[in-house]
Amino acid sequence: MKLQNLIGTITTLLLILFSQQALSEDNVNLQHKEEAWKETKATNLLLAPIKNQIDLQTYLASAPIENTPLGALSEAEREIFINSLVFTNKGLASFNYDVLSYGPTATEIYSILALFGAQTITPFLPGIMIASELDNSIMEAAKTLQRNSVLFDYECAYNPSTGGYYCRFRPSFICAQCP
Repeated sequence: MKLQNLIGTITTLLLILFSQQALSEDNVNLQHKEEAWKETKATNLLLAPIKNQIDLQTYLASAPIENTPLGALSEAEREIFINSLVFTNKGLASFNYDVLSYGPTATEIYSILALFGAQTITPFLPGIMIASELDNSIMEAAKTLQRNSVLFDYECAYNPSTGGYYCRFRPSFICAQCP
């Protein structure tokens, strides 16, 4: 009886030890994913041609819109999308995703969001059309990214009393860069 209790105690201690080791490895993996996600976002922003409202106006004036990724949107959709853009010192912080859902392909959406360094959000948008192998590859990337890095149905808003930004509820918007 004492031997069975001793074996049970040892087994329990081993299970706890291995469980803690597995949890520790999971935490390390999660930390690596979070660091990789942050590095990817920072690199994407550095390479993006549009980081603020001035860049946006310059970009829109520099080429016929039909020859840019924004040409994938109808004139009305483009206007809604462009008017919804909110920038902070961290780049694109918020936008209306309704016009990107249920129309353009994943590749077209990726190209549009890459203008702002926000292309990693693409796989998380609802209703994206998959029409090619490239579209499928873009959507598969979601398996390695963290959806909780963006808030759906929230927008980034400026608070003049604090001088900072915060995410506030707004259907069909994404808050991606608020502190």
